Parts: sequence; structure tokens; C-alpha cells
Amino acid sequence: MCAIQNLWLAARTESIGLGWVSILSDETLKQNLEIPEHVILVAYLSLGYVDEFAKKPESESAGRLPRLQLSDVVYYEKWNNQESDEWLSIQGHIKANLNMRS
Repeated sequence: MCAIQNLWLAARTESIGLGWVSILSDETLKQNLEIPEHVILVAYLSLGYVDEFAKKPESESAGRLPRLQLSDVVYYEKWNNQESDEWLSIQGHIKANLNMRS
């Protein structure tokens, strides 16, 4: 996944579009691309020049998936643990330091 993130960042820097292709199942991809059975697919990506970058992800714009709040997808230490006193303390220090610089 780190390689995908790095590719995504590098592509965007070069004004090249990159996106997940999610309309095909892994089995369809394996069959059509003749991928050996022992290979585990991590991602199927589309890469190329684009006329413009969308303001929102297509799945959100089309109403297929809503944008989730960060608090809905970040957990602390354990699954479903959405609060952390330690993290709130760290956030306070970060905000205080940011306020001191402005």
C-alpha cells in the first residue's frame, strides 16, 4: 500500500491522474489478465493524463458513497476505540504550538 500511495503522490505532482478501478472483481481480473492463482491482487489502478482533477471523488459526486468523517475511520489502539485521552492531550499540544506561531 505504501507503493500505491507514493505512486499516487508522484503522479499528482506530475499532473497525472491515478485512480482505483473497482468495477471488476479480482476473479475477472485474474482470468482476463492471466494472473497466476498464487498472486494476490492488491490494487488495479488506472494511470494517465487528465484534463482536470475532480473536486470530489467520483463515488461521492455520483451519490454512490458518502464522504466519511475522519472520526468514523480512525481508531486508537484498538478496533472501534474512537476516543483517546492521550491523543486529545497530544492534539492540545499541537494546537497550542500552532497558535504560538501565528
